[in-house]
Amino acid sequence: LSFWVRHDATDVSLTFFARFSTPDNFPAWSGVSFTPVQANTWTQIVIPISLSNPGLFYEGPPGGQTEFDNVFSNIGHLQIGVFGGDLAGVDQNVTFDLDHVELVPAPGVLALCGLAGLVRQRRRTH
Repeated sequence: LSFWVRHDATDVSLTFFARFSTPDNFPAWSGVSFTPVQANTWTQIVIPISLSNPGLFYEGPPGGQTEFDNVFSNIGHLQIGVFGGDLAGVDQNVTFDLDHVELVPAPGVLALCGLAGLVRQRRRTH
């Protein structure tokens, strides 16, 4: 997942996360970006959707490949949020801007999609 974000919280850097859930809103996986977002600065956030990402957490008992496949094969909700700890005691309205939200396939997935397309195209020409 990739997206650009900015905020206007004065003198505060914020940390963003994304939550991926099924249409029933549970179970879910949450991915944390450890990239600090400074005020009034567009920042790209990238959260790899992979079990090897240490910033990806299952909501519930420890999640493995089965739980991963169950959620990511049937996503019903994508939520993007901010950890509010840095906002404690901040007396101001804060605006968040979000742009260019993209689910970017991993390079291996892109290669498989291209290979599948070639196989289909060859079958049509014979």
